[in-house]
Amino acid sequence: MNKRPVVIDCDPGVDDTLALCLAASRPELEIRAINPVAGNVGYESTSQNALRLADLIGVDCRVG
Repeated sequence: MNKRPVVIDCDPGVDDTLALCLAASRPELEIRAINPVAGNVGYESTSQNALRLADLIGVDCRVG
């Protein structure tokens, strides 16, 4: 199966965390990068959330 490479821009709070988990579970997708952006909180918090989330769900990709 050919995987579709994706880059995800998000502010990983509750809703985007769920979306990232779903994307990571799909065998046809290859998450190449997670680009955190400021949302309800600043970039410092969303970037830390994205790093922790990538580690938690086992996604080996560029974050930032």
